[in-house]
Amino acid sequence: MFMHDVAHLLMQSRRSVAAITSVVTGTNFLTHLDYRLAHTFVSLRYTLPEIEKKSDEPRLSSRWQGGGAGSDFELALARFPEAFDLVLIDPFHDYADSIDVLTAAIQLAGDDGMVLVHDCMPPRQFIADTFRPGPWAGMTFAAFRDLAPHTGREWFVVASEMGIGVLGPRVGAQPTAADLEWDALTKVGKIAAYVGDSRAVMNAVDVEAVPEALAALEGRALGRTGSA
Repeated sequence: MFMHDVAHLLMQSRRSVAAITSVVTGTNFLTHLDYRLAHTFVSLRYTLPEIEKKSDEPRLSSRWQGGGAGSDFELALARFPEAFDLVLIDPFHDYADSIDVLTAAIQLAGDDGMVLVHDCMPPRQFIADTFRPGPWAGMTFAAFRDLAPHTGREWFVVASEMGIGVLGPRVGAQPTAADLEWDALTKVGKIAAYVGDSRAVMNAVDVEAVPEALAALEGRALGRTGSA
């Protein structure tokens, strides 16, 4: 199961879709996404001057010129006042960029939207702080694991294709004891815990259980709305 497969399951009912990628990420799922399932689709792609010096893509982030993360990014997001049903992201995989893009995705999704995140359960050999050519998943997994329990959303990671992080609608979910233990770890400790049992750390869901897990997220969100 690939990220576009999970997206297609959700796009049966979630028809307003946005994607945030960098110039060096996201090509695979964007190529295979069936845009006919969406009534609205917006793709935001940001440049990385330190990595892609010759890119002509419009910039959405000023991070790589040292101007402080997010100034142009926030201007771009301001063009979309209405929340999207589904936001798909594949950020540049260093920790800071992953946090920024995930935070932006949550903003775009609003309370009722869902977010999919690529590269949330990679093999150990693809984890590294800084960019390197070839397969590189960086620290996106750690950014997702750090942020997800504090969003008020239920979450899990599909155990397929380097890990596909799933954030459900906001339902007032609270961090667990395990989440607080994770928060207390150093970066080295988090990597060690992940390597020791990535499935437990990332709340992994196997491919065959994904439709049921997605339906459960949707059902609990409907319950919240119905009781409000």
